[in-house]
Amino acid sequence: MTTPTLLCPYDGSVVPLGDVPDPVLSQGILGGSLALDPQRHPGTALAPTGGTVHTRHSHALIVRPPVGPAVLLHLGVDTVRLRGAGFRPLVEIGDVVAAGDAVIEWDPAFVAGQGHSPMVVIALLDTPPGALPVRSGPYRAGDPLIVRTARPS
Repeated sequence: MTTPTLLCPYDGSVVPLGDVPDPVLSQGILGGSLALDPQRHPGTALAPTGGTVHTRHSHALIVRPPVGPAVLLHLGVDTVRLRGAGFRPLVEIGDVVAAGDAVIEWDPAFVAGQGHSPMVVIALLDTPPGALPVRSGPYRAGDPLIVRTARPS
């Protein structure tokens, strides 16, 4: 499997996937996934990979890179219930984005204040669980997420 370049979409800390209060997202059913507990300041989420925006909602998008699996960026849990409040998409379906491009303005504190978890999930769609080898701890938006291991010579 070719893993696309993945960048951290927002300031925060990687947490165990099981901490996400959603059974589909927390079990990695969509594919190899990681969870990020975001900083609670308003800001802009970045595209975790480059490619074409395949699907877009106010709180989530899927980017299809030229090679490798599509990547889901999902901001918050059950945030579809907010009907766009607290989010402002900056891209449209069909747009081509580079890894690190601004894609959605949002306010994690507003999401939390509405009774929803602001947890961020990134998933490599249709890949096995554990397909995202990342280090734990804090990240800044734009930091590389994938831990690349050297190939034996």
